[in-house]
Amino acid sequence: MLTLLFRTFRFTPDLEFTAEANPESVNKEVLSVLRTYGCNRLSLGAQSAHPEELRFLGRIHGVREVEQAVSLARRLGLDNLNLDLIFGLPGQKPDRWRKTLEWALSLDPTHISTYSLTVEEGTPLAGWVRTRKVRLLPEEALLPLFEIREEVLGSAGFLRYEISNYARPGFECRHNLIYWLHHSYLGLGPSAASFFREGSQRGVRWTNRPDLRRYIERGRRGLPPERSVEERVEGEAFLLEEVFLRLRTRWGYPLPTLPSHLKGMLEPLKPFVEWREGRLVLTPRGVPVADRVALEVFEALIQTEEVPV
Repeated sequence: MLTLLFRTFRFTPDLEFTAEANPESVNKEVLSVLRTYGCNRLSLGAQSAHPEELRFLGRIHGVREVEQAVSLARRLGLDNLNLDLIFGLPGQKPDRWRKTLEWALSLDPTHISTYSLTVEEGTPLAGWVRTRKVRLLPEEALLPLFEIREEVLGSAGFLRYEISNYARPGFECRHNLIYWLHHSYLGLGPSAASFFREGSQRGVRWTNRPDLRRYIERGRRGLPPERSVEERVEGEAFLLEEVFLRLRTRWGYPLPTLPSHLKGMLEPLKPFVEWREGRLVLTPRGVPVADRVALEVFEALIQTEEVPV
């Protein structure tokens, strides 16, 4: 696959090549092949420093496997490392989340992604929640976890550049930035999603049909993949995406001027969002409720004629 990619595409010298892996799947053979092809960033699904939390999440690795994977990656020259962590697990106490963060920092990564537990339909967790076998943390119990995250990672020199993502200066993940800044991206393979931005107010998004056999057959015949979903994103739909995505970042949503009537409409959101140097940005209180804030901002924006839709 890597040989085919490098024969087909031309890559810039400053390419960021990230490989994602579960810690237990990392070995010298796999990492050596990746390094041969220029992989220079590794993202590991560490998730937690506590065995019982890993079991709840269905993970088969432990702390030791994460530490071994990090050590092996460094021996092979992969120093740009991300660790994925999950918080907000049922019954999780602040001190346990703090210990996971401190353990992750002890491995000296350049990037840490922190995801609040979400319930996806069709998963065992969704069934447990529905039958009340598992009770999710209420919002008031989640807020201290957000505060601890900011305190621990911020004091270690990590900058939050997107709601879930922290990096040492200069190590922000480029493909993350592409998504959150609403730029174009190409997905390859069955089920892969792509987005092509057409100017400042529209774009098109598509998803390849989730059929591996059909994907291969069409490729052998020189045909493009079949698309299971294709949609044009324009007008208010495009603006909504712009607000939702860009407001999640530390740069916020660009708004060079703030008309007085719009300022009044945003006044109730003052604790959660502020206008700073030509941009609407989330305040620390706005981060845990970013989606709700983004919807309110969007509804205010579409009522002003100075914002194109």
